Amino acid sequence: MKIHQNIRPVKGYYKTLLADLEKLKFYSLKNEEIKIRDIGQFPQIELKNLDGRPDIFLNDLNPPQLEIDFKTWDVPHIIADLFIEYPIETLSSDKLKGLMTYFNSLGLSSVNYYCSNSNLTKNDLISLLDLSSKSTLSQLLLYLKYNDNLFSDDFLEMLIYNPYVQLVVISESPFNKNFEDKVHYTKDKVSGCTGASENSFSCNIMMFRESQRHHTYFNRKLCIGLNGEIKNAPECEEEFGYIQDILSPKKLKEIIASPEFQKYWYVHKELCDICKDCEFRHMCVDNRLPYQRKDESWYHKQECNYNPYIAKWKGEEGYKTLQECGIVSTNEGLSIDHVKIASINKFNE
Repeated sequence: MKIHQNIRPVKGYYKTLLADLEKLKFYSLKNEEIKIRDIGQFPQIELKNLDGRPDIFLNDLNPPQLEIDFKTWDVPHIIADLFIEYPIETLSSDKLKGLMTYFNSLGLSSVNYYCSNSNLTKNDLISLLDLSSKSTLSQLLLYLKYNDNLFSDDFLEMLIYNPYVQLVVISESPFNKNFEDKVHYTKDKVSGCTGASENSFSCNIMMFRESQRHHTYFNRKLCIGLNGEIKNAPECEEEFGYIQDILSPKKLKEIIASPEFQKYWYVHKELCDICKDCEFRHMCVDNRLPYQRKDESWYHKQECNYNPYIAKWKGEEGYKTLQECGIVSTNEGLSIDHVKIASINKFNE
């Protein structure tokens, strides 16, 4: 059985991913069940030994060929995503407008606003939403801390029917509720994910292209920290001044354009230990910070939730850590015990 053209194969250590970039779906099989022949831009794929096994691609063997350049990627904005932890609700109207002017100059498309102020009012949000409607934004994601002001019919209506608001998470709430799959109240504290997640994968052409040369999380991001510190992303250790000291959009653009600020933008998965052996590497948004060795190779200090050498998720039956599989990735280098991995996979079959 053969599949052509817009189905992109991504070979991992143990499994190969088949990504359908037109239908936005994917499927993975053991490497031994797939044969790939490189015949140019669109490789030919042969599926073997699949008797009795469902396959989401078998009903469409001749999809239309997509004219896609996978070697280049670009977008019209300097920064695609902005993370704000700085309490902008405390700013005067004029200062808030000035701040939005800086952000608009970057051509922003998405803003993630984290508010730890438990006294946030409805009027504070109205001011923010009003400025958003006059900006370059296409989506606004709000992460708020619960108070009684943030639970009423008119408050929910304001958020649910606002075209710029894509998601609202209200943490430390006395209850768990979900409204229109858009406004979520949770008893939990809001915390960032670490490593890959099955629910965070995105199978689409833009990400697949971006991932070839860029880090799909750190690329084109800007973070304004709780004290106004300017960073590439919340997880980054390097700071580049404070937003309070920025007097013009030009100065902010100069900071963003510096090689130091863009350090992680080009650290794509093919350059990182473990990730380069993962079949999900071109559809993964992983926020773990990569570290560079003296030999310029990259690794992560924190282990991912997925082990590509045995194709198991943390918590799944048969899962083992990298160390348990004989894999060591540190500042000193990478070592892989292929014999031990083969033994583990044979046992799991």
